[in-house]
Amino acid sequence: MAQATEQTIVRVSIQDFYSVISDYNRYPEFVDGMTECTILERKKSGCKVKFVLDLMKKVDYTIQTVEKPGKSLEWTLLESNLLRKNNGSWHLKALGGDETEVTYSLEVGFGLFVPGFIMDQLTKQMLPKMLASFVDRAEVLFPPNGAGKKKRK
Repeated sequence: MAQATEQTIVRVSIQDFYSVISDYNRYPEFVDGMTECTILERKKSGCKVKFVLDLMKKVDYTIQTVEKPGKSLEWTLLESNLLRKNNGSWHLKALGGDETEVTYSLEVGFGLFVPGFIMDQLTKQMLPKMLASFVDRAEVLFPPNGAGKKKRK
């Protein structure tokens, strides 16, 4: 099992960034390797969501989210064909104006043996890349200072 946490500041409002991380159906548009996303159940407090990743092998997994709009989004793994663990969170903190401090944490474990140093390396490479894809998406949809602000599709 491997875990890592990454933190950055994004130049969009907390509400706009939250709208990007909670729009699961759009993930395949900007998350590398993500081919499918299906919301299986939606409740006020969160969703049950199935994802399919096409990495070197097809990985499907279902998570349960706990959503606290404008504050955090956490998830736990319910089932997967390959993962034994996939728990994580987004924690957001408004910094004023259109800046948000974003903390992304991930804990991943595979159902098959993967040496610890390889797991740590994978996680440490995946985490910044994943965080960057969400930051880039948010800044494209909600450009800093509202210049040419695009509406979400």
